[in-house]
Amino acid sequence: MKKQIEFEERLKELESRLEKLESKGGHREKSMQEAKDMNVGMLTYRGKYESSDRKIGSTFAGDVSIGKILKMNSNEVAHVIDAFSTEERIDIVKLLLKKPLTAKEIMEILNFPTTGKVYHHLSFLEKLGIINKNNEKFCIAGKSVACVVLIMLGVSQIIERRI
Repeated sequence: MKKQIEFEERLKELESRLEKLESKGGHREKSMQEAKDMNVGMLTYRGKYESSDRKIGSTFAGDVSIGKILKMNSNEVAHVIDAFSTEERIDIVKLLLKKPLTAKEIMEILNFPTTGKVYHHLSFLEKLGIINKNNEKFCIAGKSVACVVLIMLGVSQIIERRI
């Protein structure tokens, strides 16, 4: 009985979201048509991220046509994925998901020999819009929190399947 109630609540929530999307001028119909044209489906995602100190957070949701994803420029995709291609950058991103830090703090935590090496990685991440600098501290850019969390989620799923 409890599962039935949970199912009905989830169904109502999804119906409500669908109504909201339909009221936004047919965006969903266009995305659905794109998906049909590519003979692939849609990806719906929803989540909430909050750092342990509650200073960083994001609630996110959306629908995206798999066809649209498959049409992305491969060079641009590779450039963004390159942001996550070194252990140093991944460690920096993981640190900044927890809390904003100065370059010096990052250098000390990750045992980088110089700030030059830290700034090299920070400037790469900053140019892509993954991080930004507020005062002297770097943090994950608000609009990128969900993206970074979803990337890390995808990676964790791939790793878990290999084990």
